[in-house]
Amino acid sequence: MDNEKTLNVVQAIARFNHLLGTDSTLPEERALAVSWLLHIVGDIHQPLHSTALFTMRRFRQGDAGANGIMIKGAEDLHEVWDGSLVIDVETLAEHSKLLEHLQSDTRTVHQAEVGAKTLDPVTWLYEATIWPVRSHITTSSWETTAANEAVYYPSKSWREQPYLPEVTLSDHYVARSKRVARRRILLAGYRLASLFRQLGF
Repeated sequence: MDNEKTLNVVQAIARFNHLLGTDSTLPEERALAVSWLLHIVGDIHQPLHSTALFTMRRFRQGDAGANGIMIKGAEDLHEVWDGSLVIDVETLAEHSKLLEHLQSDTRTVHQAEVGAKTLDPVTWLYEATIWPVRSHITTSSWETTAANEAVYYPSKSWREQPYLPEVTLSDHYVARSKRVARRRILLAGYRLASLFRQLGF
């Protein structure tokens, strides 16, 4: 399955759906396809997995989904969003309790149920891209990037550039990020369940 390394997320979902819907697919290929779908269907619903900031100098190739935006108290802005979903659960009982919590908001559940009827990955990607994640990012992150555009070495990749000054996120931003990220992952879960049902699981 080496050729899958060059696929984008939409192509990869289509590829794995095809493998799971084909009787001749080997068991080990089916297992890998299921594992990847569990991963990338979640990813495609998160805003910073589908957007990038481009600037004339520092981020000519993009900021890799905010991996280039340094945050005080965290590695970067991408990690902040990924961390919004991290909840320590180890037992099945704890997983059940977490699911109960995620499904406790009837409005969010209703939105997920309605959204689960849309099984087109291009639409999923579009939703995550147009979600106003960039307007949700603090003004200070824009200002920090703009102020450091001149601190740039053309011969170096963005990872080799001097780090941008750290941006401080407000408590309101962090709380809202958690709410949005968990709402998006619940929608991803409902869509993943619909996808598996469609495949005959």
